[in-house]
Amino acid sequence: MTALIAVESARRLIAEPAKPGVLAPAQAYHPTAFLDFLIPHGIQWIVEDAPAT
Repeated sequence: MTALIAVESARRLIAEPAKPGVLAPAQAYHPTAFLDFLIPHGIQWIVEDAPAT
């Protein structure tokens, strides 16, 4: 899975270059689109609201 994530990250950065500098992955490319790409490869994700404290 790590190789798949690394290759897809590189592919996205080549297809749509990010702004220069040190960026978190979510700043370099759209996080939802990236996570959706992983679904057919057995990765599932969900966003849950944190309980109020």
